[in-house]
Order: sequence, then C-alpha cells, then structure tokens
Amino acid sequence: MFSAIMTIFAIALEEQICQALGGSQLSQILSIGISIFICSLAVVLFSKTVEITINSFVAIFAKANLAKARREEVEIVFDKIMPKMIENQESLEIFIDDYMRDLKNTNNMSFQELQTALNNSNYTQANQSIINLAEKFGIDDLFKTRKEFDDFMFSNENLKI
Repeated sequence: MFSAIMTIFAIALEEQICQALGGSQLSQILSIGISIFICSLAVVLFSKTVEITINSFVAIFAKANLAKARREEVEIVFDKIMPKMIENQESLEIFIDDYMRDLKNTNNMSFQELQTALNNSNYTQANQSIINLAEKFGIDDLFKTRKEFDDFMFSNENLKI
C-alpha cells in the first residue's frame, strides 16, 4: 500500500516539476531525478519513523512488564506483612484500652484516697496518695518526706518535674 501511494505521489510530483521547469526534454529528465530523490527521502524517513515507533512500543511493553512484575512483588510482600500489621494494630488498640482503663482506675482510686485522707485530716496518707499518683505518671522525684518538702521550700531551687 505504501508503495502504491509513493508511486502515485512520484508521478504527480514528476508532472508538477516538469511543468514548473518548462516541459522540455531536459526538464523531464530533471523532474524524474528530483522526484526519485524526494520519494527515496520520503521512504527513508517513513522507515525510520516506523522503526522509532516499533522501538517505542517495545520499550513501553518492556516497562509495562517490569511494572507488572514489581506490582506482583509488592502484592506478595503486602500479603505477608499486612496480616501481622493488622494483628499488631489490634494488639496495640487492646493495650491502649487496657492502659487507659488502668490509668483511669488508678487516678480515681488515688483521688478517692486523697479525699478520704483530707476528710480524716490524715495528711501523711494524703501526701502518700499524691506521691502514688505522681509515680503512676512517671514522676518519681517528688518529695518523699515532709523534711524534703520543707528543705525545698526554704531553698531557692526551682521545682523540677
């Protein structure tokens, strides 16, 4: 099909060139040579275009196959890791729920102890319940005795928690 198109194009081009050059014997020879040259150039360009197109398609298919292989690798890793991640997430949620419930219970008990101690004017027990509450929050360097508190109050130190 390409050959038929090029032949028709060559004949039409040859006639146009011949008419442009004046129609003499020399213009016919020149028009044949020029049309052959132009058609040859067109064939070469067309074949290069086809070659580039084919190479592009091959590269696209190679990248698509590579992407498919990578996707399969990711799916395999995902299938191996995801169940464990879901299990870990569930365990973490249970741990957080338990921790928060324990913390709330401890806080409630500590505040109840404090209130009972203050109602009974038992300041030693009140102090101990505050210390227990602070230790639950990870603060363990509060005053352990009344003397430590009094010494701090008479010093110029800042309170460090």
